Amino acid sequence: MKKNIYIVLIIILSALLKAVGVQLFLLPNRILAGGMMGIAGTIDLLFDKGIFNASYWVLFINIPLLVASYIRLGKRLTIKTAANVLLTAAFMWVIDFVNLPEIIGTVEAEYKVLYAIIGGVIFGLALPLMLSVQGSTGGSDVIVLLIRRSSSTTLMRLNLFISAATVALGALLLGSIEIFVFSVVTLFCSQITEEQIFRGYSSAVALEIVTEKPEELADRLMKELKHGVTSISITGMYSLTNKTQLVCVMNRRQLNLARKIMRETDANAFAYALRVKEVVGRGFVNKEEDFEDKATQD
Repeated sequence: MKKNIYIVLIIILSALLKAVGVQLFLLPNRILAGGMMGIAGTIDLLFDKGIFNASYWVLFINIPLLVASYIRLGKRLTIKTAANVLLTAAFMWVIDFVNLPEIIGTVEAEYKVLYAIIGGVIFGLALPLMLSVQGSTGGSDVIVLLIRRSSSTTLMRLNLFISAATVALGALLLGSIEIFVFSVVTLFCSQITEEQIFRGYSSAVALEIVTEKPEELADRLMKELKHGVTSISITGMYSLTNKTQLVCVMNRRQLNLARKIMRETDANAFAYALRVKEVVGRGFVNKEEDFEDKATQD
């Protein structure tokens, strides 16, 4: 029950963030988001709302994609994605209907760069949230997940290609180099946000410890951190004594606990931490690939 409530809250939050980013900061300033949202925004700006309101086109564009998702990606992912799309469109419609950008004052040319950055960052939070509950935000995300099944290219890179193409097309149809420039700023910010979130999930450090109590220290590290420890026999060239070096690769958030364990077990131990770019193997996963794999499992 708690898990279902959590999933619902994540879907709502993701939809709200996407709607706020687009309808509150981007479209009022004639800035396009990437992907299918960018196409909806282009239609909105071309025909000046009415039946061409971006919130309606978010739904229309996603209908065939949701059908394809149901057939190829499975029922559970499609239900979550459909809920996210419906909520995103609803939030966008409400923001536009009450004219929230004018009320709050997010339609000012002098702050356009700032709004492009803020909109991009907020927009970039939506996809990682949905992937964390094995869903997607619809649009190009569904296309990417479909392509990903037959391609080795990562989700982030595929999404970037599609987003860049839709932004370029939208700016061309609207005949504005300014729209293109500001939309690229937004695209850059949203991609950086997504990548930093995934990197935060997967970041690791290697802690190398020189100690005279290797058995005790290794035992505590393995039990409390749930990661393996490698022991290496070394010689201290200053003291010319034989010592042991322990190497343990751990999640960055575990580093403080490792320091505490080291101080309590061997106060005379010497250690240094190295940033690890990527870890492949037992006990660690590439979170971007892990989210994609889970999202496409029915």
